[in-house]
Amino acid sequence: MWRLIARKDVRDSVRERQLHVGVGLFAVVGLVAGYIYASSYDPAYVDRPGLRFLGVLVGAALFLAPIAAIMLAQGRVVDKRSRGELVVLLGMPFSRRDVVLGSLAGRFAVTATVVTCLFAFATAVAALMLAPIPLLRLVAALAVLVAFAGVFVALGTAISAAVSGTTRAAVLAVGVYLFFVFRLHDILWRLLVNGVYGTQSAPATLLPAVAQFGPFTALRNLVVGVYPNIGGAFGYFGGTPPTELTLLAEPAVGFVVLVVWATAPLYVALERFEGADL
Repeated sequence: MWRLIARKDVRDSVRERQLHVGVGLFAVVGLVAGYIYASSYDPAYVDRPGLRFLGVLVGAALFLAPIAAIMLAQGRVVDKRSRGELVVLLGMPFSRRDVVLGSLAGRFAVTATVVTCLFAFATAVAALMLAPIPLLRLVAALAVLVAFAGVFVALGTAISAAVSGTTRAAVLAVGVYLFFVFRLHDILWRLLVNGVYGTQSAPATLLPAVAQFGPFTALRNLVVGVYPNIGGAFGYFGGTPPTELTLLAEPAVGFVVLVVWATAPLYVALERFEGADL
């Protein structure tokens, strides 16, 4: 039954012009990214042609895809709740779980579409300007970044299911995005460790520990472990790889961290939503 909710959610995104706006924004960014790469391409740069293209697209998608994903998802359940639509849906053969999972699937489909547009338009421009394109790596990067955006779709859906007001959901969604994109969890942990041990005597193994559990850093650890050359594209988002506690920077650990971020908050929110008085 959740599939019916998902299809309705996609249709709503078209009717409300959300899909149009998202596709338009990401298409423009893709056109600019493709043009910048192709116009600055130097045939003398023979060190893995196309790596710069991947770097430009990954950097742009890392910034745009999560905020698009979480903002597209944060209002779906709570908006139905505030407008009374949720009561109507639950009067049909739909459960609360169907509503949440359907909203998650629908928002993921919309997010995947807009992120794909970024890559498609950038690739089209670069190809027209005869710049080299690492097609297989490009497809792999797209798949990884769509999956990463799915983590933020799950976080946005969790927020939407857990709260009862649309304003609160929007504020929480922006706060969660800023918390992760600016790595505030890492900053707060460093302040705590330095406060307990002192700046000079803080154990070197403790400082980078919490940073490895943020979604951006976990993605960096996962991707760089498989394809080290793309590490520079993560910039500030991914942080600095640890010199100690290298076990936490293993790709397998990064994968597990991302799975936890995609599932644990959603599970907690779903349990809260199941028991909520509508």
